[in-house]
Amino acid sequence: MRCFWCSQPSASHGLHKSLRETEHGGDIDYFLSQISDRADNEYAKDLLGELHETLRKFKDRTVEAVSEAEVRDQQIKALKKAKHSALYLDHYVLVWNSNHELELRENAAAVKRGVDIKRIWVISEALLRDSNQVKTAMDVMGQQKSLGIKVSYVLQRDLQGLRDYQRFSDVDYALFDDEVLTKVAARSSPLALPSYCFTSWNRATISTENPFPFIIGTGFIKEFDDTGKAWLSSMTGRNATQSK
Repeated sequence: MRCFWCSQPSASHGLHKSLRETEHGGDIDYFLSQISDRADNEYAKDLLGELHETLRKFKDRTVEAVSEAEVRDQQIKALKKAKHSALYLDHYVLVWNSNHELELRENAAAVKRGVDIKRIWVISEALLRDSNQVKTAMDVMGQQKSLGIKVSYVLQRDLQGLRDYQRFSDVDYALFDDEVLTKVAARSSPLALPSYCFTSWNRATISTENPFPFIIGTGFIKEFDDTGKAWLSSMTGRNATQSK
């Protein structure tokens, strides 16, 4: 939720000062009680409730986005703040075929300022059965590689038999500078934009939820180079339980 106060310099300073004061008492509820009289209609009461929930989560070093626009904004903001690295695990490569011009520009800009971006695509069985979709996926990966992104992929069929994969399945992740983790979910279809994003900079949460040590450690990831392109093309339409 965008806080109105945040666009008002003097009010923003007052809010931050009040929050610092309440931090010593550790009581967000007390702070909000001091402004509850401003919530004198149903609209304002809803805003106050949202603010309470946002501050409660922020206290735990987390924030949530609950609409497509908020999810995109949250992801882009995290990438803009990255200084060194951005690592992605993405299950929905076809979404990047349209309506992702802004994300592509931000990825390209991040690479130019020295951010090491790596994106691992998980290729589903359904996509492999459709040669046209495989071509589209390879075009997307090729475009991103041309921007300086380090592109690789893994077949979902190779991961599904691994117990630890189940909690990461069909959820997209990003890790920025090893200190901010995002989890993106709630798609209505493989071509739909996500409508939920959980972001955390809580080190304990990142340690528990980070999928990259597991995914990279499987040994199934293939670089999207000439050999990787040929191998992916050879998998199109093939029925197999494992492809390593």
